[in-house]
Amino acid sequence: MVLYGGHDNTSTFDVQQRVMDSFFANGQELEWHFFGFGNHGFASTESGGYQPHLAELVWPLVVDFLSRKLNEAKQ
Repeated sequence: MVLYGGHDNTSTFDVQQRVMDSFFANGQELEWHFFGFGNHGFASTESGGYQPHLAELVWPLVVDFLSRKLNEAKQ
């Protein structure tokens, strides 16, 4: 799972596109979420780009993703 912010100056859109392409080229599943107003590290309290409101909005996506993947692993 990738949570990508459009205002990420560390990992530009071109870099993210290459990451996404490499996952797909290797047959890996990828869940990629783009948030146009997000900074680099917007969901990390330890990041200078932390955005509490956005972190709160994406938390259900993270919980859902982990729940699905953990349930798949059990089966």
